[in-house]
Amino acid sequence: MAFLALGDIGFTKQAAQGTTPGTAFFWMPLQNDATRLNPTWKSVYSGLSRSLQYQQITGIESGGNATMYTTIPGIGKLISLWAGGTDVVSGTVDPFTHTIALASADIPWITVQRNFDQQGYCTNDVSAKLEQIGFSGNANDLIMAQAAWKSIYVNTATKTTPTFDTGNPLATASSVITIKQGSTPISGKCTGWDMTLNQTLTVLYGTGSQLPVAILPQVRHVSGKATVTVETGDNLFTNIYGLSNNAVPTGTPQTGSVDVLITDTVNTNHSLELTYAKAVYTVAQPVISPQDGKLLEVPIEYVAVLTSGNDEVNLVVKSADSATYT
Repeated sequence: MAFLALGDIGFTKQAAQGTTPGTAFFWMPLQNDATRLNPTWKSVYSGLSRSLQYQQITGIESGGNATMYTTIPGIGKLISLWAGGTDVVSGTVDPFTHTIALASADIPWITVQRNFDQQGYCTNDVSAKLEQIGFSGNANDLIMAQAAWKSIYVNTATKTTPTFDTGNPLATASSVITIKQGSTPISGKCTGWDMTLNQTLTVLYGTGSQLPVAILPQVRHVSGKATVTVETGDNLFTNIYGLSNNAVPTGTPQTGSVDVLITDTVNTNHSLELTYAKAVYTVAQPVISPQDGKLLEVPIEYVAVLTSGNDEVNLVVKSADSATYT
């Protein structure tokens, strides 16, 4: 018989590469996913004919991506694995505040386990690292999270029984995005936003094995998008483009800040806050469609840059978890 595509996904930090996970898995319900096993094939022709003589595997790369609905406990732990820095916990009672720092060097090795709930096995991405976490939210909808990772190899294992956190699915109705140029807020209403936390991972191969020997984090690229309405008398074009009357644009990048605060819809003292203390606006192009009864909206794109070091995005989680995520 065919099986329904039901399942869940678990993440955990390894004490060291390839070792038994140092902490228990935390589980998130899947919306969709793709576990990838991608061998490198080399074709060999003998020269005696036009026919292919050999097809040889020279290397195997694995990894995957998944989309999940977000909860405060789950997404807080996932962000800490991506960031790779310290998690400083403050407070003596619920809510406990987790201030998560970005790593200046390497990031943790993790194991990613994909359960198939109607089957007795799962797949394990062993010795993996998180490359990207994204958040997206449109008005009148839930907030979804996307995660992508690369790993040394994939195998199958005995299925683990998941235990889900008790957090509530996060919705855009409980999120507030504040976009500023300098200290001036943009007055338009946000109808949708995306935030992407990305760090390029380089997969390194060596002689003696088809498997990678290392996964190395390279540069980080923290960015986002938002669509806002243009209000009467708005300062949007002046702020984002840096335009002024009868003046030639200087080409000076316009900087400001972006803050997204997402609050649990039930436990309102639990939240996730992402702050781009210094954001450079790269796109702000109005979409004009006056004939179809739509409002004038402007999609804004921005990237985060550091102000001192490893601080292009500030990550703060308030939850019932008193223990550090790292």
